[in-house]
Amino acid sequence: MDSDFDSSDIEIPSIAKNPAWEKDGARSNALLISTAKEDRVTSKIAVKQLTFHYGAPTTQRTQNRWIQRFETFRRHTLKQSLDTPFDGDDLIRFYDSILNQKLTNIAGKPGPNDDLVWLSSTYLIQYGKFKWPRDPEFRWTTGDHQRLKSFVSECVNNKRLTAGHWKSRTWLGFVTQSRMVRAYLDGVHQKGTCSVDNIVSRTFSIVFIAALGCRSGDVVQSPGCDSTQVMKFGHISLYLVGNDELTTPGPNDNSVTLANVRATVTIHYAKGLKNRRDDVLVKHLAPLLDPSSLHMCAISWMLIHTLRHGLVEGGTTLQQVLDHAAMRPDKRIMWTHPDRPVIPAFGGQGYDRAHNPCQLDTPAQAKQVLYSIQAMGKAAGILDRVYFHATRAGGARDASQLKNQPGAPNLTFNRESLGGLLGHNAGTRSANTTIRYVGDTPMDVYGARAAAKIVHLREPAIALEPEKVLARLRARHTTDERALAAGMDLVLPPGAPLSRSAVNYRVNKLRLDDVQKTATREPRRHALATRDANIPSPLPPAIKASPTPPTRPVKRSSSEVIADDSEELDENSVRLSRVIFPGEVTGNDDSAAMDAVQGTVHPSFGDMANIDPSLLDPSQLDPAHEAEVAQMMLGPEEDDQHSPGPSTPIDLAHQYVDSYARYNVVLSRDFWLAWPKYNSNEPGSFERTIGPCSTSGNSRDAPTPFIFRCRHATHGCEYSTLTKSHLERHEEACTSEKAEARLDAVHTGSVLQCQDKDCSYVARSKTADACKNLLAKHTKDVHDWEKKSCEHGCNPEKLFLTYGAYKQHQTKWHSGRWPHPCKFLGCEREKPFNGMSELCHHLARDHNVHGKDQNSYYPPKISKPKFVPQPCLLPEDCTTGTEVFAAPRFLVAHLKSEHNMDDAQAKELVKNKAKKSVVEKSSEKSSAFVVDSDVDEEPGPPAAKRQRKKVSKKSSEYVVDSDVDEEPGPPLARKNGTKKGTKKRGSA
Repeated sequence: MDSDFDSSDIEIPSIAKNPAWEKDGARSNALLISTAKEDRVTSKIAVKQLTFHYGAPTTQRTQNRWIQRFETFRRHTLKQSLDTPFDGDDLIRFYDSILNQKLTNIAGKPGPNDDLVWLSSTYLIQYGKFKWPRDPEFRWTTGDHQRLKSFVSECVNNKRLTAGHWKSRTWLGFVTQSRMVRAYLDGVHQKGTCSVDNIVSRTFSIVFIAALGCRSGDVVQSPGCDSTQVMKFGHISLYLVGNDELTTPGPNDNSVTLANVRATVTIHYAKGLKNRRDDVLVKHLAPLLDPSSLHMCAISWMLIHTLRHGLVEGGTTLQQVLDHAAMRPDKRIMWTHPDRPVIPAFGGQGYDRAHNPCQLDTPAQAKQVLYSIQAMGKAAGILDRVYFHATRAGGARDASQLKNQPGAPNLTFNRESLGGLLGHNAGTRSANTTIRYVGDTPMDVYGARAAAKIVHLREPAIALEPEKVLARLRARHTTDERALAAGMDLVLPPGAPLSRSAVNYRVNKLRLDDVQKTATREPRRHALATRDANIPSPLPPAIKASPTPPTRPVKRSSSEVIADDSEELDENSVRLSRVIFPGEVTGNDDSAAMDAVQGTVHPSFGDMANIDPSLLDPSQLDPAHEAEVAQMMLGPEEDDQHSPGPSTPIDLAHQYVDSYARYNVVLSRDFWLAWPKYNSNEPGSFERTIGPCSTSGNSRDAPTPFIFRCRHATHGCEYSTLTKSHLERHEEACTSEKAEARLDAVHTGSVLQCQDKDCSYVARSKTADACKNLLAKHTKDVHDWEKKSCEHGCNPEKLFLTYGAYKQHQTKWHSGRWPHPCKFLGCEREKPFNGMSELCHHLARDHNVHGKDQNSYYPPKISKPKFVPQPCLLPEDCTTGTEVFAAPRFLVAHLKSEHNMDDAQAKELVKNKAKKSVVEKSSEKSSAFVVDSDVDEEPGPPAAKRQRKKVSKKSSEYVVDSDVDEEPGPPLARKNGTKKGTKKRGSA
């Protein structure tokens, strides 16, 4: 070919197009032509408004944060224009400056992880390529990367950065999770909760997500994601299988049980797949029927949650739901609201959380699940870090060791062999294409883990006494702790105040660190770990057989806790069955409600013993505490659950589901204030009283108040109350020795039952006479008492149903001693206390002052006028001469027999005309004063303000009880009534 040949001179014929291709894109081309003018503008706007971001919403937030920091540094420190590209040195200078800010909120950590630099630099380099795509001045070279690598290495050596994971890693396997859930439920049963729905939802969320082995964000709402990207009930298919498919033999009568239920759970919004509609994960679950694993059964908790909220079709019990599903052709358990989130959010704080525990249409946040599992970790005494991803790590570790367990299924398959069979190369297999071909597997990994109960060598550290750890973590923050937390090294802008929540977080973190260092730990692989794994799952307290509530609450009397002339303990506690009708207790003040609720109990409770104080060792009594906290005891609940008990694991599983589905005991101040006014026989009573502060309906029983019981119940103490503060005050003075003494008294001595048909009071004492005295006092103070209101200007509609309640009110509000401030040196509390019990509790809790050491902080005692032995009040008409009457009842009897007065006239005359004395108890040596006979002796102003006359000290020897309403009583009430040698009247 010639050298001057030019290939451009050759005419190359064009290739004819396929006629079928001529019409390709005709429709879209036509649309582009028709919208060309509008598209010219909108496409320009799209290019101009394009911003740098990619990945999940939280990733985009992190990218924006680092871009804002870098641009601020360039603008203010380097004085650069943001329109010009940056280079590698600018990036190193930026990191050198920002690392001085100590970007870490972990106490004791010198700096952030080196991963932070590499991740943020990736974002900033990609941002530079995005902003200057064709600018030759922006380039990131291999040399720039090496320079940054050297800088990071130097920062690690100088402790400006840290390498590796700073926080300790934890594995929460099935056995540890089981222990955490068990401890959490046990704590709820012992200490109560404002909402059982809240507890069920918390437990369900932890057990369910852990059973799936997924991330919490795969089920609940992840940070920054849409509220629709959560798991809904429509993603869960519950269906029944035949008895021939069961691995555990079912019942012989072919009835449907929980063993027939299976679950297929589809995870549509897993991490990295939230916007990929075709990529889903499928998990299969079966119920756990082992009696020791019922509390870890995800299907059981799902049914409990849905039964309580009416989210499942078929009925309000487990058997009704199963029978309804068995009648369907597809054998499926149907949801009433398939579009609702599986894990709902809780209410707000305080009142909203107590009365609106589950927002069924609002999905839970990932932080809610984190707080739930941390609460369970604290209840179990876990000393290592507890976070939800640890359950995923623990599940993977359990599954990795299943092949070493006898009888465990083979849960692995060879991806390489499957890929070769399908003709997939290495790249295709690494892209998970082979997994998508295989689809989900029917293996129940969670069930295999539950059956194996593997205890690993590196289980989390657990405190030997978790209750002490929990009490330490929940104790009130002290001033020193808050000051220490406020002075810690914090990353705050100049002049920024430290928030209260930040201080609380720091105090809690300091306490947790201290507990982890000082708490006594269980030995590794302790025998308790295996033993606890085989203990039957905790059932809720006994559920009454009848689903209806008591027809009316029952009222009990308050004990007479403070004697007239001493702080001696009066343990004559009583228990009544008098009914509170609407209108008996009215008014909105808390004191009225408290007087009414102090004895509210269930009528089905067992009888309560009344113990004679003489049976107890006086040296063991703490009058300051016992006098104010001797409440009416409610007695133990009758265990009237299904009798006889479940005979098979399946029966026990059914009972477990139905018990928690029904359980509806409420611990709430608003609830127990409204409880005495509730009358189930009155239309609208529920809505006006306990309805607004409780939840009911569906499978739940009618709400009833939670009852606190003394921790020494195993030693015989039967003290019960509706308020936690009263229990704490009682337990400060109660000991196992006292409880055992009461228990011994129950089995010895005399016993008398109150004859009133509506009263279950039982008097017990060592002697028959003492027992009769207790019963007589009970009859007088309770059944012979005419209810009355306070005569000192208090709410006239508030009626006191017993003498004990009336006397307690007078002592608290009209004795002249209260309110009284705390006199402890340095106490910062300014609000005074309204009663002895509040002051004692404050001294013990905040100042560590107990027992007799508290006496010096009590308000001075104000004496009550006492009857003085005296002659007849009508000397001009009396023929007895100089006879002296030692007690009011003797003088009343004289007036009735000698002067022909009726009982009312005689008592009125003695009340208004008889002379009385006042003994000053505050002085070391008592002195007696005679009060004018026309002074009103009703509780009123302090006795020190009354007119007094000095008399001889010898007269004080005759002072006796001056209650003019007192009828001639049992022999004990008349003992030592006069001075030796004085003639008595009416002693026969």
